[in-house]
Amino acid sequence: FEPGLSISRLIGKEYVNGTFIITNKHNREKRWPEQTFEQEYSPSALDVYVGCPKAFFLKYVMNLAAPDDDDPFEIISARAEGTLAHSLMELLADEPDMTLEDFKAKAEEYFERYIDEHAPLISKNVEYKKSQFLEMMEIAYNTDPKPHREVVLKEEDIHCEHDVGIKIHGFPDRVERLEDGTCLIVDYKTGNKIKHKPNDPNTCLQVLIYAYL
Repeated sequence: FEPGLSISRLIGKEYVNGTFIITNKHNREKRWPEQTFEQEYSPSALDVYVGCPKAFFLKYVMNLAAPDDDDPFEIISARAEGTLAHSLMELLADEPDMTLEDFKAKAEEYFERYIDEHAPLISKNVEYKKSQFLEMMEIAYNTDPKPHREVVLKEEDIHCEHDVGIKIHGFPDRVERLEDGTCLIVDYKTGNKIKHKPNDPNTCLQVLIYAYL
């Protein structure tokens, strides 16, 4: 009666317990799945590897599905909220002369469209969540430099191969050219806390990989 019982979860549980996995019922030799350098990895995937190699192995090598952590009572998930925010900041990059009022109107339009397509169970909490979202986007608008810098890259898929043979690809949110000719890599985050610590590469690994790309 275990909830969500699946072969993937059973394999993952056995791996965590230290059990070898038999990949072929006719071949009782204990071995791991063959690894390949053909797969491309994103900065977020490599960030997972630095944080926990075992989690990386389960997700990106064995392709085990992660448990569903959706909360049916939440108004909008953090992932969906981040997607809306990214879309709005991309719009702002395309229209650098947009006023704050117009930007907030667009943010409200995007949010309400999402709610129409994903009706929440508790509708009375929608207005409060919308006010939080609009406040976040107002901060994002005011943080964006005025006048806008030249945007040289925006949500473009970049590929490269590291010297050791690992293939990497990523979508930098925005790359801006500064007055001295150097570039600034922008990576939007919608969390409430700033996780980056000065001189600590582990807290800004994604941006460092974008710089390498």
